[in-house]
Amino acid sequence: MSAEALKLAIGCALASALTAALLLWLGRRGRRWRGRRGALRGHVAQREAATLLDQQGYAICAEEQRIEGELEIDGEPTPFEVRIDYVVCQDGRSYAVEVKSGKASSPRSAQTRRQLREYAALAAVDGLLLVDMERRRIHQLRFPEDDATARPTPRWGRALLILLLGAGLGALAVSLAGCA
Repeated sequence: MSAEALKLAIGCALASALTAALLLWLGRRGRRWRGRRGALRGHVAQREAATLLDQQGYAICAEEQRIEGELEIDGEPTPFEVRIDYVVCQDGRSYAVEVKSGKASSPRSAQTRRQLREYAALAAVDGLLLVDMERRRIHQLRFPEDDATARPTPRWGRALLILLLGAGLGALAVSLAGCA
């Protein structure tokens, strides 16, 4: 290989390395910028949500309320904390409020549902509200399985009830047939 070719190969390798380093650096900066931009968008959405809640007759009782919970990990109690965007009151009822924008604003979003499920378990409130800032809509949510009156009878319970009812009717039929 000639000296010229070697210089060209080294130059190309250095240029490629510098380009790769620049692209990595720009990628990291972009992620930071998107994170900051998302946080700013979230802050603006929260301010707008406060106005929307007020317009709909909800009084803000607390903002960014922190609630402590505990989780056992391998038998070890581990404390954690959740932050509820707002606690609001209306007609003597209190609600934990989560404000969302973008894809997470849908009540069908798995991540949003899990977050609201955590609020339902920890917050001493009467209900849950999800403020969808994409559509400027307030959703009132409830997990029916948390309500004892909404729980369906287990299938085996129904089967046992039907079996006992059938046995009772059969015994009644036999006793009536014996008396006739």
